[in-house]
Amino acid sequence: MAGLCTFVCYALESSQDVQFAQRLIADLRAAGIEVVTCEKRPGRAMGEDVIAKLQKCQWVILVQTPAALCSPQVQLTIETALDLSLQQRMHGVLSMIAAPYSWQNTPPETWTVLKAFDASEDYPKALTRLLLALHPATSASVPSVPVRAAPPPTFQPMIAVSAGSEMEPDGKPARFMPLWLRKKQLKSWLIPLSIVLTLALCIGVSVEVFAMMTMKPLITHTAAKKHLPTIMVTSPVNTPIITPTPIATEVPTQPPSPTPTPDIATIAKSLYTNVMQQQPTMTDPLHTQDGNNWDISKAGGCAFTGNSYGVTTALPTAQAATWGYCLARNTNFSNFAYQVQMTSNANLPSFCGLVFRANTAADIYSSYRLYVGSDASYELDGYNKKTLTKGPAPAINTGQATNTITAIAQNNDIFIYINGNFIDHVSDGAANSGAIGMVCKAQAGAAGPVEAAFQSVKVWGL
Repeated sequence: MAGLCTFVCYALESSQDVQFAQRLIADLRAAGIEVVTCEKRPGRAMGEDVIAKLQKCQWVILVQTPAALCSPQVQLTIETALDLSLQQRMHGVLSMIAAPYSWQNTPPETWTVLKAFDASEDYPKALTRLLLALHPATSASVPSVPVRAAPPPTFQPMIAVSAGSEMEPDGKPARFMPLWLRKKQLKSWLIPLSIVLTLALCIGVSVEVFAMMTMKPLITHTAAKKHLPTIMVTSPVNTPIITPTPIATEVPTQPPSPTPTPDIATIAKSLYTNVMQQQPTMTDPLHTQDGNNWDISKAGGCAFTGNSYGVTTALPTAQAATWGYCLARNTNFSNFAYQVQMTSNANLPSFCGLVFRANTAADIYSSYRLYVGSDASYELDGYNKKTLTKGPAPAINTGQATNTITAIAQNNDIFIYINGNFIDHVSDGAANSGAIGMVCKAQAGAAGPVEAAFQSVKVWGL
């Protein structure tokens, strides 16, 4: 998204950290976010390079690993970013935990304020939460996800700049120092300076008083003897000139400009891309019965035929619709991505699709049902006969054609994709787990039953 820039900080000396950071950078850029990395530029000191890059960023993302916690370059970057955040010159620092850490690798005390997202076990979920944290305005449409702060330290925090990494050739400290260190040095010489100025003032006043006391008798004596002309020459008193200490004035800083936020389509696209890069938890070509225990009906409705799983409705009446409702009885998923290929009926308009989070095999309304019509329409129905969303979708292949249907359910959020294209998003908390399956619906008064063939089921656990 144009206008939003993040600085990804990681340990350059660790190949595993570099590999994780490259994946994170690619996903952030896929979400439309400009990314600045921490590679050192030739010919520039590390502190100068960090400052130059951080000046254009609104966020800093730390790839937190044991190697990063020991890296002087990472420590310098995070301490500088925290100072800039205190000065309201950037929004803040977020942490992606790429590898678990033990008590020996506890973060410094100043880093415990960072919001952390644990990607060591579930990277897609951590990335989704990170995107929501980068763009708070999306919380109106996507429920907020709680984040946890990094655990408190059990030892003193590490020094922000190591002695061997940021020293000039003459052995003096580097020109760049974090703001907190400069404040400490200011306090160390302010008290001696005030003592020196006070002593100088006292000496000057004492000299002036002494001169006035010694000059008074001399003036009286010369006034009594007016007949003797007297020329009195006095030496000027060298009173020290005290230069007032300038009072530092705070320069008003401009508040950070509002960061553009991506719409829900950008987040949905990034979520789909991340899921498709993972290995499925379950795969089933739907050629024959297996351990998933798909419904089989001798009277029709659910059957394996021609290397596919066929779902057929009964003939509807003029007043009542009919369904073909088929479940995999041995499945139960909570947060997941569910994908299947569906081929529509050749003769009649079809209205078929996916079933998920089903909890009662005998009650079709105790499930979520995603219908894809051969007329390029879609509909998502939920529990208690509730229609959650529907409408046209140009991405649907019409007529007798094959469409790849995907539903991603994460907590209360449900994302709909057809042929790899994001279609819609809803939020509903009627059920959070259940079985998967397929469904077909014949509207009341239809000319005949509706049927479809399904193949290649894939499920990713999230």
